[in-house]
Amino acid sequence: MFHPCSDTQIRDFVDALHHFGIGVSWGGYESLVLPVKPLRGAGTWAEQGQLVRFNIGLKDTESLKADLAAALPFLNTAAE
Repeated sequence: MFHPCSDTQIRDFVDALHHFGIGVSWGGYESLVLPVKPLRGAGTWAEQGQLVRFNIGLKDTESLKADLAAALPFLNTAAE
């Protein structure tokens, strides 16, 4: 979960990722990312802010960490 930020900031963050595709995992080996807004689930969601779901695949861990580090500044830009 991230501190509250705009949908544009989340979109820019996801778009800045190069080693993560956008989508839901069906048990594959790809690294995927998906911004979500929890509406319902097994429990209640009381947190505020955005949620981004990651599926970590078989890519090199250091490459994935570097990709995330390079994209994080997009969440620190001025909100809309």
